[in-house]
Amino acid sequence: NIKIDNWHAISTYSPYDKAGVNNDTCDLFGSNTVTITNGFSYCHDDAFCIKSHKFAWKGEVYDVSYNDCISYAVDGGNGIDLGYELNENVRNLSYKNMYIVRSNGTRGEMRRGAIALHNAAEGTVDGVTYENIYIEDPREFGFHMAVLESEYSLGTDPVTKENLYWTKPGHVRNVKVK
Repeated sequence: NIKIDNWHAISTYSPYDKAGVNNDTCDLFGSNTVTITNGFSYCHDDAFCIKSHKFAWKGEVYDVSYNDCISYAVDGGNGIDLGYELNENVRNLSYKNMYIVRSNGTRGEMRRGAIALHNAAEGTVDGVTYENIYIEDPREFGFHMAVLESEYSLGTDPVTKENLYWTKPGHVRNVKVK
């Protein structure tokens, strides 16, 4: 039961990354029953990103809606990103009245899109709606959807130091673009 309204986030250039990216502004990990409205995200990586499993964070993601949000990805990143780390199931997501000023693809292997759906782990994505999305300046893809194997679905548990990896990607179904 998370509600975030009327917020503004500015993520700075990352001095730890040669390309200056890897600074997301609004990632949800294993969250459910979430409403994010009237947000502004200025980032150097992903603006609005959903992950169901990354390192020690894990959990299904469901009943999430983004409404009336603006994103601007400066040096790299997706405007709306679902994935890569989706080892748990994701369902019932809604993106409505979004304005993606810019998404940027600094490295081709990242598959950067204004709207990106990247399932690179074994979870199933089921029920995603994109409605009334305005895209102004996509530097790589306007819309990129893929089920793929990716090095970005690898990780090490920060506590146990155990390698966490999955090799077979899951499924995507019931995606609507209005």
